[in-house]
Amino acid sequence: MSRLPSVKLGVAYLGAVLSVAVVVQLVKFISYLPASATPLPDEPSSQERPSTAWVVLHNVSLICCFLFLHSALADSAVKGFFERWGLRDQQRSIYVIVTCISLQFLLYSWQPTPWFVLWNLNINSNHWLWWMYTILHVYIWILVYAGNLMLDVPELLGIKQVIYSNVELQNPENYKSSSLQRLRKHMNHTSFLGFSILFWVYPLMRLDRVIFAVLLQLYMVINWNPDSQDLKYMKEQFEHKKLEVK
Repeated sequence: MSRLPSVKLGVAYLGAVLSVAVVVQLVKFISYLPASATPLPDEPSSQERPSTAWVVLHNVSLICCFLFLHSALADSAVKGFFERWGLRDQQRSIYVIVTCISLQFLLYSWQPTPWFVLWNLNINSNHWLWWMYTILHVYIWILVYAGNLMLDVPELLGIKQVIYSNVELQNPENYKSSSLQRLRKHMNHTSFLGFSILFWVYPLMRLDRVIFAVLLQLYMVINWNPDSQDLKYMKEQFEHKKLEVK
């Protein structure tokens, strides 16, 4: 008996585990609140630190490489390549793994600019502001997570494709409603507004964070283009989910 189905499923589950680990790192990267913007004693002096231009180029290169891989692996030509090699059911899980590795590399290699601060509001000394910030970010992350649940997490991670293939069913996307397929073509992730709040509602805004926010939002604007029909479908699904919870 061939062990290939088990191997494929193992790869898909590996992608799911990596996704959870990287999402935790991403939440920390975006929402973690340091004590202040004051340089620490062991931070390099102005003579020792790299130039601002070099750090900007370094960080921009990291984001561009990540976004290129994230987009290229979802291209129809790449999907066709996997299909020709009999790995159509594995394409999504490999896409997830490569995306996770590239995003983790970005987070690990990212260079902050503690010497270039646009604004610094020390909310750690204000009990109410700290709680407002924390509740807002937790709430937005919950909304982002809930939005992805609507798009079918097992399929997004590539697990469902492998399972369906093992029992000789069609690609799970073929069983989705035309409205959902249409939405996913226009927006494969949810909550542009939510990410905008997470990026910009932050008390310590350094140059590197501005670069991170601007480039990712520019990518979202270019690639996320839901229309009125998509928004109507999302509203209907949201109301349906609320009734299910009740």
